[in-house]
Amino acid sequence: MAYNYDYGKTKYKNYFQCYYCEFTTDLDLDYQKHVERNHLSKPLYPSIKQIQELLLEPQDKIWDNLGIE
Repeated sequence: MAYNYDYGKTKYKNYFQCYYCEFTTDLDLDYQKHVERNHLSKPLYPSIKQIQELLLEPQDKIWDNLGIE
């Protein structure tokens, strides 16, 4: 019987996708560092209003719909 040792690890693989470029990671801290270093003054977790204002593509993440400004 073969076991899939990646089961559970891949569920959230590349969960954090940069809104501004092609960067992806499954670690929140790596995502935060990337955005802070490469996309100055851009929101880390943009609200749906910010996504619309910045003409970004929604990613169906929980923070997309929080309404935080």
